Amino acid sequence: MSNFDLDLSVREYTENVTLELQQTQTKLMGSVIVQPAYGKLSAVEDRFDSFELSEVQARDEDITPLNPANIRRWVRPRSFDGAVRVDTFDQLRLLNDPKSAYIASMVAAINRRKDDSIIAGIYADAVIGEDGGSTVSFDSNQQLNVNVGGGGSATGLNVEKILKAKQLMQENETNPDEETFMLISPLQHYNLLRQPEVISGEYANTKVLGEKGEVIEFAGVKFILSNRIPKNGSNYRRNVMWKKSGLCLGVWDDMKMDVTQLKTKRGHPWQVYGMISLGATRTDEKKVVELPCSEA
Repeated sequence: MSNFDLDLSVREYTENVTLELQQTQTKLMGSVIVQPAYGKLSAVEDRFDSFELSEVQARDEDITPLNPANIRRWVRPRSFDGAVRVDTFDQLRLLNDPKSAYIASMVAAINRRKDDSIIAGIYADAVIGEDGGSTVSFDSNQQLNVNVGGGGSATGLNVEKILKAKQLMQENETNPDEETFMLISPLQHYNLLRQPEVISGEYANTKVLGEKGEVIEFAGVKFILSNRIPKNGSNYRRNVMWKKSGLCLGVWDDMKMDVTQLKTKRGHPWQVYGMISLGATRTDEKKVVELPCSEA
């Protein structure tokens, strides 16, 4: 294999990985706001608190200006990388195939990291303030009781919890026309399949079950199945419902790829290296609701 062919193979590999990443979506990327980010901190939203108008009581009164709080949200980058090594020139030739094991493994790892970053941003303290000097924790008023729909006992996911979370969204005046998503584990999916209101067409005007029998949507909420949802200190699964604009993923480097021959290693193996830099946060506490679920 000539050096020219080798260089061409390396370039084609990098291009193929880039193309594969563009064509392959994570489970969560389509359910949040994604924006490019720069610097040590990147602002994701400037939000003014709501305010009310005052009644005019008399003519020629002075106007009293309103001063709603301006809350800026920030996101911090975290960088992740990984590398695999290719020992022979013959194996390196396989890198031309965009479906090769090397590409598939790197794509899968990067996509999992994107999802993990979004999930971490849901529950982590959000960075706020003019210069990012303060934080705000997940609002306890946005957390349902694990007993909802359980008759006073801790319960798994049920219709009552979904409807209660939607009620909280409505009380918070969130946009009813904006997409609403919910992250659930396989066990919560099983719980839903045992709910008559979910599986019976008598209760729904829209298609609830997919072609393979999975719950795709109920009561205007689109479900995303994941095995990566954390638990709280009471060992309850921290399922969460959100409006799309309620979460933001900032991307510093969507992907950096490098294929290098390691001259200091015996056999001069080739190393395929990938890196990503990103961070996520809640943009508005009122657009995110936690639905803890028992898995006992």
